[in-house]
Amino acid sequence: MEKALAARAGKREARQAEILRVSRERTRCVYERWRENKITEKELGKRIRDGEADFNLVREWKRGHKICCMLCIRKGRRCICRRVEGIECANCKCTGCSGQ
Repeated sequence: MEKALAARAGKREARQAEILRVSRERTRCVYERWRENKITEKELGKRIRDGEADFNLVREWKRGHKICCMLCIRKGRRCICRRVEGIECANCKCTGCSGQ
């Protein structure tokens, strides 16, 4: 019973990591286009409302924070990937936001 629950939990974490990775990549693409002045602030807002980009990630990137997912800064705690470069994030499996 416990092995089945552990296997199911592992699959759930893998799916969550994949979802967070895709979300980060899509948001980064939209954000970079805005930074390069290829799209306007208004278009950026429209893409966020349409679900093409994550509002919270864009907000943090505009402030200058280097994060890979919002789970890395929840509840005032910093994820290990933000402190030590090369350590895999427990949430999204990135290999470090500290070096970005």
